[in-house]
Amino acid sequence: MKSVDPTWRANWQREIEGVYLYRKLAELSRTAELRNALSQMASQEDLHAAVWEEHIKEVDSNAWPPRPDLRIQLVAWVGRWLGPESVLGFLLSDEVSDIASYTTRPAG
Repeated sequence: MKSVDPTWRANWQREIEGVYLYRKLAELSRTAELRNALSQMASQEDLHAAVWEEHIKEVDSNAWPPRPDLRIQLVAWVGRWLGPESVLGFLLSDEVSDIASYTTRPAG
């Protein structure tokens, strides 16, 4: 049996975490504008996660979806405690980091 490329798994992990975090923060948003923006981001991350899931399931049909790690859960908690706006800088930094990792890794 062929093994799943660890970078694919890491990409799937990041997308799942994005879905989780954007949805949590959208639920907490005080304005419709921010709620809509975060919901749209969650939808985009969900589409990206589906792409990685498809790639991985082609190699391992029994692969389990990743779960958000403690770091992402803590960011969601901070967003709940201080408001979603308090973690927007983190979100931006995290997205830039994800984009950079995609451009430096070989494609599947």
